[in-house]
Amino acid sequence: MKDTIVRLSCDLTLSKNREQSLSNALNHEQTRRKRSKRVLEELRSEEGSGTLFMSPSKIQRARDIADGREAAKAAQKAQKAEQQLERAHKKALKEAEAERKRTEKAAAKARRDAEAAAKKAANQR
Repeated sequence: MKDTIVRLSCDLTLSKNREQSLSNALNHEQTRRKRSKRVLEELRSEEGSGTLFMSPSKIQRARDIADGREAAKAAQKAQKAEQQLERAHKKALKEAEAERKRTEKAAAKARRDAEAAAKKAANQR
């Protein structure tokens, strides 16, 4: 009985330690992944970490960065849609080919059965 209690206590301690280490690893992974920088932060990082003064050229640069990001998102979305259509097309072709093979196989079986029946009828005469 005493051994069982000690064993269960050890198992509990090991489980708690494992849970804690997994939790720490998850938190570390989440903090490691960085979100994309905002446009103003990107402009600030180009010049240094000081105060950011917005001149007309910097405003235009910020707009260009934002437009570029939106264009990249739109292009990625269009590419995904195109890939989805391509997959659907390939799937339809594959299904049509499978149906064609099934009909050919059924026709060949019917032809073999008819030949076998004719041969059997000829042998019985």
